[in-house]
Amino acid sequence: MAFTTHSLRHAVYRLVLVQFILIMISVIYFQLKHGQDFALAALYGGATTLITTLVSAWRITVATRTRGGATGQDAVPGVAELYKTAVFRLLMTIALLAIGLGGLHLQPMALIIGFVAGTLGHFVVPTQPHRA
Repeated sequence: MAFTTHSLRHAVYRLVLVQFILIMISVIYFQLKHGQDFALAALYGGATTLITTLVSAWRITVATRTRGGATGQDAVPGVAELYKTAVFRLLMTIALLAIGLGGLHLQPMALIIGFVAGTLGHFVVPTQPHRA
C-alpha cells in the first residue's frame, strides 16, 4: 500500500513539474509578444489544469487509502470512485474556464493556449512505472 501511494505521489510530482514548465513557457511567450493581459490569461488557463490535476490526484489518494484492505472482488467501488473523479474533474474544468472567460473577461486565445499547454503535460510525461 505504501508503495502505491509513493508511486502515485512521484508520478503526480513529475506531471505537475512538466505542466508547470509548459505553462510558464506559454506565459513568458504571451508576456513578451502580447503583454500582461494575455500572460495573465495564459497563467489562469494553465492554473486550471494544475488545479484539476492536483484535485484528481488527491481524490484518488483518498479513495486508495479508504479502500486499503479491499480485495479483487471489491473493485466496483474503486472503479466508481475513478469515474466520479473523472466527472468531477470535467465539471471543475468547465466551471473554472467559464469563470475565466465569462466572469473575469480574460483573453480567450491566451486562456485556452495556457490550458492546452498544461494539458500537454499529460502526453509529455513518460508513463513508465516508478521503481522503489
